[in-house]
Amino acid sequence: MYFPLILILWLSAITFANHQSNNALYRCGIRKRFGAQLIHHARTAELGQWPWHVAIYQQIARNRSSSEGEYKCGGTLIDQQHVLTSAHCVVQQNGQPLKPHQVVVHLGKHDLYEFADQLQIVNVSKVHIHEEYSPNRDDLALLVLDAIVRYSEFVIPICLEPVPGGKSDDLVGQRGWVAGWGVTENGTLSRVLKTTQMPVVDITECAQSDPNLFGRFVSRAVFCASDRNGTSVCLGDSGGGMYFSVGDRWELRGIVSFGSESETGSCDTSKYIMFTNVAHYYPWIRNLTDGRVGHFDNVPKRISERKCEEYAALARKKSNGVCYNARYPHTVTIIHEKSVILCSGSLISELFVLSSAACIELEWKPSKIRIGSQEDVDIHQVIVHPDYNRRNRMTYLLLMQLVRPLVLGARLLPACLANSATENLYDTLIVTGYTGNYRRFYENVNMRAISTAECSFQMIERNAIRRNITSLEICVVAQHEEEYDGEDYLLGGITGASLQTFNSRSCVFTTLGVSNPLPKSMGVSFEYDIEVYTRVAAHLDWLEAIVWGTDDGEVVTTTVATMIEVSSQATTVPSRGKKYDRFSHDFYFPDD
Repeated sequence: MYFPLILILWLSAITFANHQSNNALYRCGIRKRFGAQLIHHARTAELGQWPWHVAIYQQIARNRSSSEGEYKCGGTLIDQQHVLTSAHCVVQQNGQPLKPHQVVVHLGKHDLYEFADQLQIVNVSKVHIHEEYSPNRDDLALLVLDAIVRYSEFVIPICLEPVPGGKSDDLVGQRGWVAGWGVTENGTLSRVLKTTQMPVVDITECAQSDPNLFGRFVSRAVFCASDRNGTSVCLGDSGGGMYFSVGDRWELRGIVSFGSESETGSCDTSKYIMFTNVAHYYPWIRNLTDGRVGHFDNVPKRISERKCEEYAALARKKSNGVCYNARYPHTVTIIHEKSVILCSGSLISELFVLSSAACIELEWKPSKIRIGSQEDVDIHQVIVHPDYNRRNRMTYLLLMQLVRPLVLGARLLPACLANSATENLYDTLIVTGYTGNYRRFYENVNMRAISTAECSFQMIERNAIRRNITSLEICVVAQHEEEYDGEDYLLGGITGASLQTFNSRSCVFTTLGVSNPLPKSMGVSFEYDIEVYTRVAAHLDWLEAIVWGTDDGEVVTTTVATMIEVSSQATTVPSRGKKYDRFSHDFYFPDD
C-alpha cells in the first residue's frame, strides 16, 4: 500500500534532478535571447528580455489546481525557489497577510492574458513579510515557491550581491531598468510587458521635491528614481524590480514601492518613484534563503570557472570604486624579437596567453609577450588548436606558454574564459588590442552580437565570405570610431584581440571570442561593420586541458619550432587523438 507514495517520491526526485541538470546551464543575471534595446509611455519588452520578472496573482478559488486568479503585482526571481516583491502586494486591505495558498507566481510571462508554452505557474509555500513592515516602510516580502523552477531562455534568476554598507549611493546618476504590466496612459493594465529606464537621484533631492510625501520616509532603506517626464511606473507595477547592468550580468537593486497620485486620481508621472533598497535588506534575504541567494545549488563548475573565482579574489578597487585592473592589463602584445608587434592576445592564467592562429602566419614569428610596462617575457612554446587549418578559421586559436609564471595581483588579473552558462552575448561587449604600426591601444565598446543565421546571410550577401558562419564562431556588428587600412588592421596587432565582457563589481573580464580579421583577398573593406570571432566556449575542453591539465595531469603540447614548420607548409595540424582533442557542444544561439 506504500507503492503510490514511493512512486510519487521517486518521480519527484527524477524531476528535481532533471531541473538541477538543466539549471546548471544558466547563471544569474545572464540573458539568453537577442533583444532590442508605458509602464507609462514605455515600450513593449522583447520576449525573454527580462527573464527574472514574474507576475504575482492572488488566487480566488480555494482549489490550488485552479488557474483562476487576479493579477496583483510584479516580482523578481532571485534563485530556484525564491521571489522578491513588495510587502504591500501580499497584504490585504484589512492589514492581514495573504496565505500561501492564495498566492501564485507566473514565470516566463509576456502577455498577461495568454498561457504561452514558455509559461511556468508555481504555487507558493511560504510568504515572508518583513517584520517591521508598515505602509511605505520596510516594504519587502519574500515568496518561497513550492517547486524548483526550471530555467530556460525565458526564466532565469537575477543576481543579488552584497553592497558595502547596504547603501544605494553608488546608484545616483545611473539609469536602471523597470518592467511591468501596470496601468498605462490609457488607464488600464497593459496586456504585454512594458519596460523603460529611469535615473536614480539623490535622496535629498527626492525629499525636497515633495517633503510631505517623500520626506517622511527618507532612510538608507529606500532610494528614488524617475525622469519625471511622463514615463513612469504606475498601479500594477508595484513589487517589480529595478535592474542594473554591471557589464556581464544584471543585478537587482530596487523594488517598486510607491509614488504620487495626481489630482485626478491617476499616477502622477511628474513626481519621483520610491524604491525599496534591496542592498539594505541583503542580510535579511540571505538569512531566509539559507545563504543560497544569488547562487545555484549543486551546480558543478568547470575548472576555468573555479580559477576565475580565484583570480577575482585578488581584485581590489580604488577609493573611487574603480577597479585597479580596469584598463585591461590582461590585454598583451605578442612581438617579434626585434620588438615588432605582431598581434594581440589575452592573459588567461599565470602562464598562458590566448591568441589567434593567424599570428603564426605572418612573415615574422612570435618571440615575446609584452604586458604593460613590464619587462618582455619570453615564449616557451606555442600550442595550436589540433583542428587548425589556414583555410578554415573556425578553430583559429593558439596558446602561448611563458617561460615563467607571472605574479598576479590587483593590477594584473587574467581574463576568465566564457562557458555556455557564463557567456553573455546580449549586453555590453568590448574588444581590446594593439595596433602595431602606431603601437596604439585599441578599444571598441560599440559592439553588438547578431545570430549566426543573420551573420551568414549578411556576409554572403556582401560577398565577404563564401560559407555559413557556424556556432563555433561569434558574429558582431561593430562601429569603428577611426579608420584602419587593411595592413594595419590585420598585421598591426588587432589579430588575436579579445571580445569580452567586464563585471564592474567583481573586476573580472571574461573572454568570449578571439579576433580573426578577414583577409584582403576576400575583398572586404576593413572598415566593414561585421566581424567574426572564434568562440571560446566552443573550444573550452581543449583550452582547459592545456592550461590547467586533465584529471590525470596529461598535457601534450607543440613547440614553437614545430608550429613554425607546420604553418609554413600551410597544412592542418594533425589531431593527437587525446581525450581533450575535442570541443564542447553545450552552446547555442537560441534564435538560430
